[in-house]
Order: sequence, then C-alpha cells, then structure tokens
Amino acid sequence: MKKIIMAVSALLVISVVMNIVLYNKSKKADRYEVAVDTALGYFSSEYRIGSLHESLEKALSEQRLDFGELGRFNNYYRDDLKKVSTMHRQLTLLYGPIFGYEQYDRISSIGTNNLFNLLEDCSIFFDDLGENSKNSLSNDGERQYVDLGKLDDEVMAGVMIITEIISELEAIRSSSYDQKSGSDLAALHDYLLRSADYFDTTDLQEKAKMIESLNAHGKQV
Repeated sequence: MKKIIMAVSALLVISVVMNIVLYNKSKKADRYEVAVDTALGYFSSEYRIGSLHESLEKALSEQRLDFGELGRFNNYYRDDLKKVSTMHRQLTLLYGPIFGYEQYDRISSIGTNNLFNLLEDCSIFFDDLGENSKNSLSNDGERQYVDLGKLDDEVMAGVMIITEIISELEAIRSSSYDQKSGSDLAALHDYLLRSADYFDTTDLQEKAKMIESLNAHGKQV
C-alpha cells in the first residue's frame, strides 16, 4: 500500500511538472505569435516606405514640396518620416523575439549610429525646412508649397539625398518580397538585414553625415 501511495505521489509530481513545462511552452508560443502578428502588421501597412517614396519623387518632379491646403499648414514629409522611423525601431525590437538574437547588433536601433536615427534625422530636416519656410510659402490658390527652385543648393541637395535614401529602402523592401515570395516573415527578415547592410555602406554614411550637418547648422532657408 505504501509503495502504491509513493507511486501515485510520484506520478502526481511528474504530472504537475509536465503541466508547468507545457504551460510555459504554450505561453512562449503565444508570445511568439503575438510578436509575429505585430511585426507583419507594421511591415505591411504601417511601414509606409512606398508611399513616402512616391510623394518625394512627385515633389522632385513638380519642383515643389506640398505643405497642405492654403491656410492649413501640414508637414507631411516630417510626419511620414517620423512614422517610418518609429515603425523601423519597433521592427528591430521585435527582431530578437521572432528571429533570435543572432546578428541583432547589425539591425539594432540602440545607440545613435543606425538606420532608425538616420530616419529621425531626415524627419528633423523636413521639420526645420517647413518651420523656416512657413512665412514664405508659395501657393496656387488652393495649396501652399515650397518652390524647390528657390531653395539653397545645400538644402536642395538634402532633399535629393533623403529621396535617394527612401528610394533605395523601397527597392530593398520590394526586392525582399520578390525574393521571399510566399513568406512575409522571410521577407521581413531579409529586409531588416539588407537595410542594415545598406546603412553600413560608405555612400550612405556620407549622406547621413550631410543630413546631420545640415540639421546641426540649421541651414534650411
């Protein structure tokens, strides 16, 4: 009888331990699924690199930066870049829980020398440009805008540089989807690594320094 009681007790202990292990695995799986769903939601609908690229290309084509309806100032470029930078940071924070932390130092938004901070600097650039142009905006009777032909050469170069950066990121994003067709998660993984590689290029580092310099000197007129 004593042996039976001991056996039953042992089985109960094993059962409790197994339940705890399975519960922890279940919770871990739940957290993983939440992280994946959140990241894919950001990447597919909130990380609006494509629309930002289109608006900047349109501005260059028309030689004007649109700042809203006449009498209602709206800095779309600053706001869109801020949104993209925020989403990029969120995606890098989710990288670890989803893909593991291997190569995390390559895509991390921690510190100051990374793609997140560059996108923030781009947003600041357009914030300064908009604020310094508020009192001298042109208009067509309906909308107000900055005439790109009247910008200082260095500031115009800044607009073009940011357009080139966003264009390249959109090309990487599109290519990631094409190469990893059938798996949005694989496309996200590919994009984060390749965009980090792009940030490390000499060309982009030089462009980042120019944007930072323009912001530091307030050369937005």
